[in-house]
Order: sequence, then C-alpha cells, then structure tokens
Amino acid sequence: TYSSVNESELEPDEELVSEISETVSMSATTELVSTDQCFPDWLSEVYAYIAIESDNPGADESRLAEMKQMIDEDVFEAIEIGNLSNEDFMKVIPSQMFTIAKETPTGEFSKWKSRLVAGGHREFVEPGMDNSSPTAAKEALFAAIGSASNRRMLLQSVDVKGAYLKAELHKRQFMKLNRKLSDMLCGISPEFEKCRDAKGCCVVKLKKALYGLKESSKLWYDTLSAVLVESGYAIDSQDACVFHKINSSGDISVICVHVDDLLCVADKLEDLDDINSVLKSRFKEITTERGNKISYLGMSIERSADGHEIKVSQIGYIKSMLSKFQVSKVSKTPSTKEFFERGKETELVDPTLFLSKLMSCMYLAIGTRMDILKEVVFLATKCKCPILSDMKKIDRVLQYINFSRDKVRVFKVKDLSVWIYIDAAYGVHQNGRSHSGCVITSVSYTHLRAHETSQD
Repeated sequence: TYSSVNESELEPDEELVSEISETVSMSATTELVSTDQCFPDWLSEVYAYIAIESDNPGADESRLAEMKQMIDEDVFEAIEIGNLSNEDFMKVIPSQMFTIAKETPTGEFSKWKSRLVAGGHREFVEPGMDNSSPTAAKEALFAAIGSASNRRMLLQSVDVKGAYLKAELHKRQFMKLNRKLSDMLCGISPEFEKCRDAKGCCVVKLKKALYGLKESSKLWYDTLSAVLVESGYAIDSQDACVFHKINSSGDISVICVHVDDLLCVADKLEDLDDINSVLKSRFKEITTERGNKISYLGMSIERSADGHEIKVSQIGYIKSMLSKFQVSKVSKTPSTKEFFERGKETELVDPTLFLSKLMSCMYLAIGTRMDILKEVVFLATKCKCPILSDMKKIDRVLQYINFSRDKVRVFKVKDLSVWIYIDAAYGVHQNGRSHSGCVITSVSYTHLRAHETSQD
C-alpha cells in the first residue's frame, strides 16, 4: 500500500538542491534523467537540469540509442491510455534513465552508456515468490583462471547486449516515462503518442524483463542457463553460474556467468567458436574479447604467450578508489607491528566513511590484492564503532595500495592439489576464549576462516 504525496506541500529545499548539483558536478562522468511519481516537480526539474546542462553530444546519442533498443527489442507496447482500468493504474511504476561514462580496466574513458530502468521499488510482487538470481562466486572465477593456467587454455570474455531484454515478462505490468523520455520515444515511434497522459507522459505495457524489475535478473538467468544446457553444457553442482562441457575428444570448456558478462576458458579455439555461435543464434548481438589480453568485470586478464602464466589486475578500480578517497601519501607496508593491537583512545569517527573505505579495500582484497586481506579482515571487526586509530589504519592500507598500485595477481599453476592448514591458540583473548583458524588453498585460490571459540 502506498500513500500519495501532495506535491504542492513540498517546497524546494535549497540545501538539498545545492547538494545534488554539487554531487553531480563533482562527478562529471555521471548523468541522470529521472522520473518518479512520488518526486515533487521541483526535484524532477533538478534532475532534468543536471542532464540537460551536461551539454555532451555523446551522452545524448547514448540515450537515444538506448530508447531505440527498447523498440528494436520489443520491450514494451503502446496502449490506449483511456483503456486502462483502475487496477491497471495501480500497477503503473515509474522509470529512470541513467547515463554513465564507462572506463577501461586501466581507468581510461571508453564510451557513454545509457540504461532505461524500471522503478521496481514500486512493483507489487506475490508473497513468497523467489526472485533471487545467482552470480558466479569469485572463488569459481579464479579457479577457472587457475585451471586455464594449468592446462594452457584459451580465454575469452563475452558481453550480451541488452541481456535482460531477451527474457520474456510473464505478468501484466505497466510503466510510466516522464515527458522528456516520452518525447524521445514518440520521436522514434509516433504510435506511442496515444500512450500520453494529461501531462504528456507515456504509459506503456512491459513485455520484457526490463532492468529494475525485481524478477528481471532471475528471468535472464533462467533464459541463459536454458540455452547453455540445451547446447550441451552442465550446471556445476557447487555454483549455478558455472557451466562446463567435455566434448568427445576430451576437450574441456568452462563458462563463468556474472549477469550478462561471461568468462569462457577452453582447450580449443573451436570450443570458443561454438560458444559464440550458440549465443549469437539466440541473443543476436554479442561483444567478445579474445586473445592474450582481455577484460572482465573491470579486471584486466593477461595471458603469457605459452599460456602457462596469467596475470589479473584492477588498475582502473585502484585509480578510481584512490581518487575517491583523495589518497596522496604512500606507505611501503599495509600494517605495522602495532596494527593489530586495540586502540586506547575513545574518539569515534564517521562509521559511514570508515565502512566505505573498508569495503572498497575488501572488494580489491578478495579480487586481486590478497596482500591486504589480513589487514582488511581485521578492520572488518571494527565496523560497528570505529575509533580514530581504526580510521588511521584503513588510511594506511589505502596508502600502501597507492604505493603498490601496479601489483598484479599471478596464476602459474603446476599443481592442482588441495592443501588445508588448521591451527588453534588456547585462551589468547582477553575474555579467556581461544581462537581457531583454517586455510584452504588450491589452484591459486585461498579460503580463510577464523573465529573465537569458548573454553568448553
């Protein structure tokens, strides 16, 4: 149940307007055209102002291309606005169009990309409906890369254009576009003029799993997995987003799926060609990278000429992170001897800023920079009430990243054995509890687990 908002009672908050404008101006590569039925007019105008004043032809072309894709993919259909019932109007959700500047794994500008997104936060979902959708675990991804190093397999990344739009929507759902987006839509396809309401906004009926709908990711996963299984791939028993196939010659091919981005490793070039043929036949347009240097999920993956050594880096991510937190100093090590000692001061710091820095480092640590994992895991225990010394410690980790920003993760796997190390320390904590830990390593992958245990 949603309560209506009387827009006339909402006056522009000058401080908020200033904050929004300042935030966007600080990020010159981000634009937003937004519409939401619960937004007062003055706030919608702020968003429109931000988009229009950007004065970037490349961004405008990107938005136009995104709207054309909606029509080409038959994402929604035109309806007579007067034929909607009261029940239909209750199912009308808002929409937004986002435009961002995409970067290469090294942090360089790549292209403008726009995406029309449905306001799934206003969508009604049947109670008990499972809309969860998996993505490949980092462990599975690195296991695939490690196996590629061991077997000297070939690498390829695949991006399915407009992936969610390939999945059918199996329910009656309506969506509203603001006047700016409606003008764009009607300029491309005049038949949508009949969809306009009194304010000039189009209301359309959705036919495909548009980005933003709660069930879209699951509908896309079900569609993709069905295509791969039909072509002979089996779903891994431990990770539903890992697919593998062994052909009659014993050659192996593996696909790791992260939404619409696929990492493919295969023994033979023909296996990669087969993957591309299957995807193109069903989804039409795909973008591939193949060879000794590819990018995947913001990571640069570089393979040696003989295929035995593979280097993975996140140079672009590091560059953006250091810029975001304005890191200029450097430290030669991520920690000191006193790093793991409890701070004695009681001065609290901003937990939001501390958590932002910590999670940014955590994402890097579980990806390509395991040399900071120990420090980051330790600081994760301080999230609830971080103190000044904790902030200084995470700043030191960032300074170390700045010093070692060119470090890469190297996969050079000769042995596929699994090694397990277990240890425990008795009564080491101030409360008298003990501490146990476990380390599992295999194929350049390391799993760490440690926790306090009672004396019992």
